[in-house]
Amino acid sequence: MSEGRLYLPLYSHIYTRDGSADDLAITISVRNVSTERALVLESVLYYDTSGKLIENFLKTEAELKPLETVEFFVPTDDRRGGSGANAIAAWHADAPVLRPLVEAVMVRAVGANQAYAFSTRALEIPYDAPMPKL
Repeated sequence: MSEGRLYLPLYSHIYTRDGSADDLAITISVRNVSTERALVLESVLYYDTSGKLIENFLKTEAELKPLETVEFFVPTDDRRGGSGANAIAAWHADAPVLRPLVEAVMVRAVGANQAYAFSTRALEIPYDAPMPKL
């Protein structure tokens, strides 16, 4: 059996030169990179800057078939996460499998022809570490 947890840094807003906050839309992408085996996504927990658990994006566990992707969206006007928001994705598989690729893209449209975007990638954390409850 394979299992893991992946920590993903997120930003629901960032600060500009004058100290004001620009709100961002967030797309979280969880990708099964295996070409042969499915995996089960157990949870995608969303935390705010202070480490408070906001919500679990998954209502029930989800099986991701080989090369399948699931996405979660936080709209621009949802400022609950703050500048230090993060998510933790927990997963398992019945047989050895590559860990999923978990990334986020944060976007802010500035004008009709202007926008900025950046991405973050998750890193593995201990699966057996205690987790806060909803």
